[in-house]
Amino acid sequence: MKHAWGALVLAAAATAASASGGDRWVHVRVDDRQDRDQSVDLQLPLSMVSAILPSLKAQVDGDGITVDGREMSLAEARATWRAVKNAGDGEYVRVRDAGDQVRVSKKGGFLLVDVDEPSDHGGKVRVKLPATVVDAVLGRGDAIDLDAVAKSLADLPDGDVIVVESDDSHVRIWIDGRPAGSTR
Repeated sequence: MKHAWGALVLAAAATAASASGGDRWVHVRVDDRQDRDQSVDLQLPLSMVSAILPSLKAQVDGDGITVDGREMSLAEARATWRAVKNAGDGEYVRVRDAGDQVRVSKKGGFLLVDVDEPSDHGGKVRVKLPATVVDAVLGRGDAIDLDAVAKSLADLPDGDVIVVESDDSHVRIWIDGRPAGSTR
């Protein structure tokens, strides 16, 4: 096991070293709000992400997508996305249940998903995905096209992709041109 981790670290370091100074970066920051001493900061050049994604092909189930415990076939997901993509900007789904709110909308070429739980549950999720990434994820054929996903990541504008806030943690995933350091 030690050798596998060592090889992975060396491969990651080699990829990072080969990343050009102008490469864009994917950042992931996770803060544990219960224990302020625990956090994770991850910065990967997009070239590294692009190199790693194809190795995940065996890990991706090409039969469908599970959404809130419901299995949706790739064909169903593609049909739903086509309908949303071809419709104008607007809010498509709003669900209110015992104080929880879920909103799904499209605005300016982005799919937006907002989830708000009551303050006693303390959860908030913000997802902002460019249509090009959703297109790439749903891809064509019998499986998710991870190569297309990697290419679409390179075309993302700088800024937040996913933000999750809850009483016990804060997660932020964003892309920019800076190799290190985080902005909260």
